[in-house]
Amino acid sequence: MIIENEEMMEDIECGGGDWEIEEEGDWTQDGKYQNQTNVVKHVPTGNFYTYDLSRSGSPFTDWYYSHEDGDYPELTEVVKKQRTIVEEFWCAV
Repeated sequence: MIIENEEMMEDIECGGGDWEIEEEGDWTQDGKYQNQTNVVKHVPTGNFYTYDLSRSGSPFTDWYYSHEDGDYPELTEVVKKQRTIVEEFWCAV
């Protein structure tokens, strides 16, 4: 799904209109940029989507978000799955 304009982007980021925020990821450092992956729900369809945000700047000055210039992230449809991790370890007898 394509984010068409700033209004749609704002609804997705803030959980407004037809969108609900499902998971908001942590910002991770990548050189002078920070990245975040979020999951949102499109309420009318019940589908879930993930999208990535990128920002540069500083908490001491101001942040610049890549979508501020109309470079909107792509929404990728996702489904939640469960996985079990098996771990081997040594235990005293």
